[in-house]
Amino acid sequence: MTKRILIICRKPPYGSSLGREALDIALASSVFDQSLSILFTGEGVWQLHKGQKGQQVDQKGYDKLLSAFPLYEINDLYVDAKSIEQRQLTQDDFVVDTQTLNSDEVKQLMAEHDVLLNF
Repeated sequence: MTKRILIICRKPPYGSSLGREALDIALASSVFDQSLSILFTGEGVWQLHKGQKGQQVDQKGYDKLLSAFPLYEINDLYVDAKSIEQRQLTQDDFVVDTQTLNSDEVKQLMAEHDVLLNF
């Protein structure tokens, strides 16, 4: 039986390995045909930002990894509206297309999933 998994990305792309680990788990889960969604919230919205310069901190940027998601049939990408508003970002600032959710929609998304993984 397939469980619905929601990966919640709360951490910025650099400074720890949590952001990269969340995306790696997403790719691994997709290989095993798991029902998977990803929510970017808080500082995690920076993982989506275009033009990251990871090489300046000796790390790879997230753009290529995120761009590969459709190949792995990872299409359910969500972003918290409040988080992008607080950081003065828009959908145009992101590497991939996401669906923006308000607070009530975020709660509903969480309720619809069997497993929540926080990073």
